[in-house]
Amino acid sequence: HHLGRARALHALARLPADRFLWVDCLVVNQHVNNDAGFEWWSTTFRESVASIGSTLLVLTPWSAPEALVRVWCLFEVWATVVTGTSLRVLLPAAERDAFVEALLEDFRLLDRLLELDVAKAQAFNPADRENIFKAINASVGFHELNVEAKAALRTALVGVGLAAVEERVAERGEEDEEVLRLMYQLGSVCWQLGMLEQAGGLLERALAGFEKVLGPEHEATLVAMDTLANKRTGQGRHEEAAELYERALAGKEATLGPEHESTLGTV
Repeated sequence: HHLGRARALHALARLPADRFLWVDCLVVNQHVNNDAGFEWWSTTFRESVASIGSTLLVLTPWSAPEALVRVWCLFEVWATVVTGTSLRVLLPAAERDAFVEALLEDFRLLDRLLELDVAKAQAFNPADRENIFKAINASVGFHELNVEAKAALRTALVGVGLAAVEERVAERGEEDEEVLRLMYQLGSVCWQLGMLEQAGGLLERALAGFEKVLGPEHEATLVAMDTLANKRTGQGRHEEAAELYERALAGKEATLGPEHESTLGTV
């Protein structure tokens, strides 16, 4: 049973055949702290996370992941962050498709999904929860752990979306309207997270695609144009922003009229 799960995870993560997969609940004896002390256990655990070199976190169901309300899981995410280890989120195919569909409708989805509060997280063994809380209080503190874990998880979930974009581009091309909408949404999310290079690239690709597929005066094109202009202004790239604003203004005047609220907002 466990071997089958490990093999499924290995396939889901698309790891090379010679890459080892360490499943935490199988290779870590959580009860060792009864003999050696929790401080020793947690230090050894953090060192082990760092030596493995990458943490894979399976989130199911995507809309209410069990892992995000388990204190051991959140502690492991924090150990990943504090040791500078890479974090990847894995979603089974159906869960990932559902996540991407939801992201298409709401680019603020990640904020609502990741409303973490480690102080409310649970553990099967109450003593484990108490010991982890002691370790948190003695080191990072609850607030900082929440902040660091949320930031790492948001970035990892963006990685899920970016992978989905490239897969759909490979399947459908960059002239598929849904693919373009996903690019636009992810570009907005990346900008919100401070991932400016990724944001600019996605928004530029989305705008170019909207112009080609829907035309320069379509609402989606004009919104993307406005958004990219705002981002370029924020980066201090004022000449590029001015050109985009002018194009957006001309399109809105032609389609909405000079007195429309959206037109005036661009002016």
